[in-house]
Amino acid sequence: MDAMTETRRSNDQSNPLLLTARDAARLCGTSLRTWRTRDSAGLIPQPVRIGRSTFWRYDELREWVEAGCPPRDEWEARPC
Repeated sequence: MDAMTETRRSNDQSNPLLLTARDAARLCGTSLRTWRTRDSAGLIPQPVRIGRSTFWRYDELREWVEAGCPPRDEWEARPC
């Protein structure tokens, strides 16, 4: 059982609200290393930091992909 499956079962939901970098990368079809590089370059949505942990919002990633994966600055400038 992978981490994503465990998270889903523990939350008793079809999708978790927050994703780790590993899970976000997998969901978006990239490697963890590529995900980290894109984060550093400002090419993916801003993560949420809780203490020392970093997460991405599941719903925001879905919306971001549907919008064509714009760079972070364009994504944050969009009208909500």
